[in-house]
Order: sequence, then structure tokens, then C-alpha cells
Amino acid sequence: MKAFRTIVDSNESYRKVPNTFFSAIGLSFYEQILPEETVHVGFSSSAIHWLSEPLSAPDHIIPSAFEDSEFLALASISPHKKA
Repeated sequence: MKAFRTIVDSNESYRKVPNTFFSAIGLSFYEQILPEETVHVGFSSSAIHWLSEPLSAPDHIIPSAFEDSEFLALASISPHKKA
């Protein structure tokens, strides 16, 4: 619940963005939570926290799920690698 309090308590940071509406909705991804045709973009930064068990996904894009060797191999070819 801390994340929800942060959004509610720091509302000035997001209220300055015109025509943009933010919300924190603590419901399941498996049920409709907003009316149809009312959302243009949806984003969740915590969906992966709700896995029931660790996932083996060799072709994934989730850095925290990489084995050390996979992470180092990817980091070595990253275009964002520091010189």
C-alpha cells in the first residue's frame, strides 16, 4: 500500500501534466477495471512482482531474471555501455 500512498501524497508532481490522468488501481489484471474506450495508454511497473513463482524465460527482457553470465553477456553488447 506504500506505493498508493506515494501517488496520493505527491499529487502535485503529476497534476502539472495537461490532459493526463494518473491513478493507482489495486485490482487484478484479469478483470475489467475501467470502461471500454477510456484509456489510450496503460502502464504497470509492478506487474512482474505478482508472479506466483520464479519464471525460467531464457528469451526474456527482465534484467533481474538473468543469470549472471547472461547479464554480463548482454551488458557487453549494450549500446548504452560506458566506454
